[in-house]
Amino acid sequence: MLGCLSMGLLTHLRSELTSHLCQLMTALDSSTDYVLTIHQLLRGAFMLLHLARNISSGCRLALVNGNLSKALVFEPDRKGSLQNEGGATANARAANPSNEPQIHATEISLENTLLLDAVQKVRGDQRRRRDPRSN
Repeated sequence: MLGCLSMGLLTHLRSELTSHLCQLMTALDSSTDYVLTIHQLLRGAFMLLHLARNISSGCRLALVNGNLSKALVFEPDRKGSLQNEGGATANARAANPSNEPQIHATEISLENTLLLDAVQKVRGDQRRRRDPRSN
């Protein structure tokens, strides 16, 4: 039974997408500082999205403060990332993300933003799951 199961999983575990995901997790685990971790996460997310859907898209990371008034948004340097990743024809076979962080950090106000709406929706859903009688 175990042999049959392992043969069925073999095609999924040997996929290129799984390989890149494992490489990303290894790179994140071995990161020496926060900036490098964020850089590798954003670059890895771009590569994984490109592999999974063959679509070049931008990836951002936002850290929201506790009272939902501001967020710190990290995004890759578009000039550097387009050259390194090949723009729309990204080389998805690039093994490891660059070790030189090329990211921009911007503090934004969350008032009247889609990000605030999304965060409030997620928080509301979490509260409803904790207390189903509140509906």
